[in-house]
Amino acid sequence: MKGRVIASFSQEEKPYYSEEKSFEKCEKETTYESEDDFAFFDLFGDLEEQNLTQPGEGGYPRKPEPARSDASQSVQHLPTSQAPPERGGSALSAPICLHSDFFFVDASYNVQGNYSDYVSKALQSLLGLRYINYSHIIEEKKNRIEQAQNGKKTLILDLDETLIHSDLDNRLPRHDHVITFTYEDHDVHIPINFRPGLQEFLKAVSENFEVVVFTASKQEYADVILNFLDPGNTIFKKRLYRESCINVENKVFIKDLRILNRKLEDMVIVDNSLYAFANQLSNGILINSFYDDQEDTELSNLLSYLQQYIHNAPDVRCVNESIFSFRTILEGLSKFQSE
Repeated sequence: MKGRVIASFSQEEKPYYSEEKSFEKCEKETTYESEDDFAFFDLFGDLEEQNLTQPGEGGYPRKPEPARSDASQSVQHLPTSQAPPERGGSALSAPICLHSDFFFVDASYNVQGNYSDYVSKALQSLLGLRYINYSHIIEEKKNRIEQAQNGKKTLILDLDETLIHSDLDNRLPRHDHVITFTYEDHDVHIPINFRPGLQEFLKAVSENFEVVVFTASKQEYADVILNFLDPGNTIFKKRLYRESCINVENKVFIKDLRILNRKLEDMVIVDNSLYAFANQLSNGILINSFYDDQEDTELSNLLSYLQQYIHNAPDVRCVNESIFSFRTILEGLSKFQSE
């Protein structure tokens, strides 16, 4: 593979991150790092004694059924003859190679009854990402969005297992729709399921938020689904695909919000993979992976959370951190490791 980006380091080297600035709870005066400051935290330890706020138990949201695997790389699992090619071709588009101690926790593990365990393992696994200097990669991947109207917050939504599920192996008993697209003279057919309440959710958030879709899937596949969901192109103000992610060993696809021309305090990202917002944990809302649970109420609960707490928040990070505490937990783990 041409032009891999190698994160080389020795055990004596310190993790790459800028000097941390103060981070307080919502009820206190808060100073956050700027969009260009933050790289990552040093982290380690056991979360069993941490006070994790679990969706469904802490006021937001509930959980769907488990299934075989995370489909965030949907088209990659198609037969080789049908799979669209990797997009891009520069050295910075190639997967980042990591130290051998990195372990990956698949988002299919993020299911009903397993939220805290998934969060615990996923946060600990991020230790393997702490040495990466993302600044040059972010610069290459920067995207501009037109000026937001009426000061709306920017809501960034994942696609696979957050809004829909693609049943690539046709294992589920029912499907809501079948998407079809042509690639290299082959007709590709993929059955999909929509998360319950999807259209109502998209309509509601588009009225109060600037909505962006950010998927780790390839454009050829994603656009067919997005065109079906938003035929008039009135909901999604921007579409970002796999080439806008930071690809780590073809397993982790980080969606670094610094590539967008928006302030971090005005952006929130919803994803079923904690890795997606690993570089901005306080901007993230972790939603359980969806496959085929027709009793799923995640989007309804998410909508209530967004409208009641995020819509008018001066800083979305302060609100999210007071609920989910991902960054606070990592700071505690970092201190524990250094002791």
